[in-house]
Amino acid sequence: MKPIDMTILPAPLTPADCNLQDFAFMPLDVARLRDSDMAAYQSPESCWAAVLLWSAAWHQVPAASLPDDDRFLAKAAGYGRVVKEWMNVREGALHGWVKCADGRLYHPVVAEKALESWRAKLHHAWKKECDRIRKANKQREAEGRTPLLLPLEPNLLSDAIPQETAAIPMETSTTSAGTFKLACGIPAEKPLKGEGEGQGELKTSPKPPDGGLVPARTKPGAVALQTFLDACAAAGERPLRDYEPLWRYAEGAGLSQDFVALAWVEFCRRFRPGGTGDAKRYKDWRQAFRKYVEGNYLKLWAIDGNGAYFLTTLGKQAQKIHESKEAA
Repeated sequence: MKPIDMTILPAPLTPADCNLQDFAFMPLDVARLRDSDMAAYQSPESCWAAVLLWSAAWHQVPAASLPDDDRFLAKAAGYGRVVKEWMNVREGALHGWVKCADGRLYHPVVAEKALESWRAKLHHAWKKECDRIRKANKQREAEGRTPLLLPLEPNLLSDAIPQETAAIPMETSTTSAGTFKLACGIPAEKPLKGEGEGQGELKTSPKPPDGGLVPARTKPGAVALQTFLDACAAAGERPLRDYEPLWRYAEGAGLSQDFVALAWVEFCRRFRPGGTGDAKRYKDWRQAFRKYVEGNYLKLWAIDGNGAYFLTTLGKQAQKIHESKEAA
């Protein structure tokens, strides 16, 4: 068998440090499962094995992933060391799973739920750290010492390109309990119930003029998507037609132009005025879109066991939105 070219596989569907091992409960969309193709066409044995695999993936790191190893999969699916029996249900049990560039298998629906929980975990950790710093600042103010900066809120709208974060000054970037890592983890000084612990480094940032939260920094020359589109229209250019890096990737990955076009429509819907990301600014919007396509950050498609692309539920929803606008 010809080895798989890992360079053309999609990026992992959850961050490498996405750890939900302290989350005992995994959300289960019962209507979505009941009406799924897997429930309709796969054997009961395959379906039960699939549910066990979802449960195992929830507590893997990254969450929503599994190693592509039949010995591990057999055990996780309830077949122990009897790999031969596992192989009888393997195809059905792995319905919907996608192999990604890190060599692991990911399930798009489990990844969707995992990202929701991961965002909530980061946001809770950020709020607790801000409370800790505010309390510390009261004491520092009484002592006549410089107050600590509050960290920026993690950007919870984008899985692809995280917002730049500010930090505690270097003198306070570590505590007796360890190092605080905002963007990828949890304050180590006082672990939270139901949360994990993180570690890492933070960059320093000057004190904001109003003494409050540090505003998000915008790179010089960065503009809104609508500004970029208006500039293209004024110059008589098509935004993506001549952007070779995008089309080289799509050709190499076997991704059709229809899928790329659908991704562009959804990308514009999110980042143009009125969208959830309309405050975003980039110097190079073409490059930003290419990263979204290469990472499948919009979660519009997946790859089946035969290597063929198909639209996910999110992809079908985006298609319906596009079609309804065209009809109007």
